[in-house]
Amino acid sequence: GGDGLGANGASGGSSGSRASALASGLIEGTSEIAALGRRRQWQEALTLLRELEGRSAEPIAVTYTAAMGACEKAGEWQATLALLVEMQGRGVEINMVSYNVVTSACAQAGLGDGVQRLLREAREAFLEVSIKAQNMLISAHARSSAWDEALRLAATLAATGLEPDLFTRSMALSGCERAREWQHALGVLWGSAAWGPPSEDVAFNAALGACGNAGKWRSALRLLWDMSSRGLPTNFIAWGVVIDSCERVRDLAAGVRLASAFATGRSMSAFSGPSSEVDGESAAAQAKEVPGFQHTSVLLDEVVEAFGAADLPGALRVASGRQQLGPILVDCTLGGAGHTEALLERIPGLRVVGLDRDPSALEAAGRRLARFGKERVRLVHGDFGDMRELLLGSGLVAPGEEEGSLAGILADLGVSSPQLDRAERGFSFRVDGPLDMRMDPSNDKVKPASWYLANMEADELARCIAEFGGEPEPFAQAVARRLVEARPQTTAAAAALVAACHEEASPTDDAAAEAEERSIHPATKTFQALRILVNGEMDSLRSLLDVSARLLMPGGVLSIISFHGLEDDLVRRTFAGTSRLLPSAASDLSEASRRSQGPFVAAGGREGLRPGPEELARNPRSRSARLRVAVRR
Repeated sequence: GGDGLGANGASGGSSGSRASALASGLIEGTSEIAALGRRRQWQEALTLLRELEGRSAEPIAVTYTAAMGACEKAGEWQATLALLVEMQGRGVEINMVSYNVVTSACAQAGLGDGVQRLLREAREAFLEVSIKAQNMLISAHARSSAWDEALRLAATLAATGLEPDLFTRSMALSGCERAREWQHALGVLWGSAAWGPPSEDVAFNAALGACGNAGKWRSALRLLWDMSSRGLPTNFIAWGVVIDSCERVRDLAAGVRLASAFATGRSMSAFSGPSSEVDGESAAAQAKEVPGFQHTSVLLDEVVEAFGAADLPGALRVASGRQQLGPILVDCTLGGAGHTEALLERIPGLRVVGLDRDPSALEAAGRRLARFGKERVRLVHGDFGDMRELLLGSGLVAPGEEEGSLAGILADLGVSSPQLDRAERGFSFRVDGPLDMRMDPSNDKVKPASWYLANMEADELARCIAEFGGEPEPFAQAVARRLVEARPQTTAAAAALVAACHEEASPTDDAAAEAEERSIHPATKTFQALRILVNGEMDSLRSLLDVSARLLMPGGVLSIISFHGLEDDLVRRTFAGTSRLLPSAASDLSEASRRSQGPFVAAGGREGLRPGPEELARNPRSRSARLRVAVRR
């Protein structure tokens, strides 16, 4: 009997130890699944769940919920839902926490109907549906642009005995934001007594986004003012929404004034609304042409608005603390002087240093601007890539005082009409002439395009055509080989060689298809690449962007007009560390805020400003122009 009792006792102890070990393994496994979920390693979490089953450690609700959480964090709503169904099939007890995880996964995918069915199941299982689960339903509708359903659910929460919270309001607002329903967004912000007065910047930012997306910058500005009066942080994101809304309605002047106010910390009360046209007439209508250099300035009204709205004389006084002569602006590409003339007329006391590599442009500009006198205009021959040295050479700024001395910098990176139309300049394939393309023909150190064709290897030239012209690499290689073999000396000969390559290309060739679709000459991109190569245009632009932040004073304006993607991409990427990466929902605010640091505040919107229909009709050559504006912090 004693032996039997001993045997039975040993057997019972072994069974208890095994159960204890399995329980311990299950707890450790569940913790490890949760850790994998935090790292969004959902597949590894599911693998570990199956391993626990293989050890005969029957998973419990918390284990399943941890695996579901891993799938939810990774955005795998199907896997999350499959685990819930598996729990139901195995008879595992399901609580509201499990339903919350699944509803969150479905809400992120915008599956409003799916969330609604899950909540119905939860109620049928006599589970108490939490405010979090209801918020997930509102979020699902908001993400799927069913903003009206999101608002209806948010408004009826109180009737279900649940108290709406900040997330409820934010999700309802995000639905309005996506749908540009700015009036309903304002109603959510102010109209619900159940929520109380808004006290969080996250709610204001979502309402700001709705107004901004609809281009209602005045309503957005009022919200910005109210945030400030309530002591809520009016950060770069909030300001950025309002500035972008100005761009949506092409009110660049309003955007520049706001960017200037934010960059310099000036009071919003100084903001006076949209700008008026110059003396009742647009700057473009007032533009004058100079004999011998007939050139129509691109985006003239927009450039004048950008600088005129920034109150440049005020920016100078803020920086120096004392009244001086008027602010200094550098026009890096003076050309026909249309922009400079309009700015001198618009801004009292403005002084301009006009730079240009083309001696004929400087000569014509000198005649056009003579009436303003040397006190207000200094013309300097040179490449804007050397802007610091050229600024000192103008005599308006003393050595050692150049940093922070400028109120504005303007660069119009396009080729002027006189350069394109004169055969002897060799820029255009439309008029036959020597293959030159030098912006400064007086500079013997700059070699003409024909020299490069005579001295470059085909592979090197192909890389240039691909990089600077944007041609597909195989086609660029074919063009380069043809040009290097023939070594053409005239624009017509070079254009004919490139056109022949296009004719020989397959109909499916990307370059040929694009040229046909856009009705552009086949040699357009190759000529662009040669011009950029000859004049070192990208190096000059990089130097300009690098030095601008040091030469501009706080509140100073940088305006750049580009004409092809390579230039604009460099400008855009330079502004990218400073431009608004606006969130599409309130939850994205912290990430966007971390990415909004830099020396400039972008004022012209993500896409920049393009010519309108009237300007395109008046000046078809402006079709590729894109204006980007930033204000120095």
